[in-house]
Amino acid sequence: MDIVMGNLIKNMISKELNAHSIKVEKVAEELDTSIEDGLNENEVQNRLEKYGPNEIKETKKITAWEIFLNQFKDFLIYLLFFAIVVSIIIGFYELAQGEELSSFLDALVIAIILIINAILGFYQEFKAEKALESLKKMAPHYAKVIRNGKVKQIDIKDVVPGDIIQIDEGDKIPADARLTKAYSLYADEAI
Repeated sequence: MDIVMGNLIKNMISKELNAHSIKVEKVAEELDTSIEDGLNENEVQNRLEKYGPNEIKETKKITAWEIFLNQFKDFLIYLLFFAIVVSIIIGFYELAQGEELSSFLDALVIAIILIINAILGFYQEFKAEKALESLKKMAPHYAKVIRNGKVKQIDIKDVVPGDIIQIDEGDKIPADARLTKAYSLYADEAI
């Protein structure tokens, strides 16, 4: 069994507390918590109101079409579009003069390169979005915390700064935390 103090990041920023470099007892004192008994329910409610739930705020999902169009939002891409337009204008001028149509070919080559670049960029970004969704599904849904001296299983979103989290073999870590005790700790970071 490993025990950690949960969801410290928000509190660390507001108090400028460097939890990683000071003694556990000092961290507990700064967070106004007890390592043995954890928080009481009144304090948990106060901290939930103050800091909000322990969850990632969902943003508007971006559609595949928007991902594709975003591939064309770059200064260098605009410059290449300008080069296409200039090549086409020069091509029409060459056509009127009866010359070789190499400028149209230049414009076509640049356009093909832009399309291939957009397809590759879209593919990479789309895969990254899917991977992020998969990671969210793998996140823990509950946490074991010590409240009023007893281990209690709660919804992950109810973990607050100062909570004492109990982590057993196979558990996923439910929040940013500072280790207080560990026995043969090993973390699998394969994800």
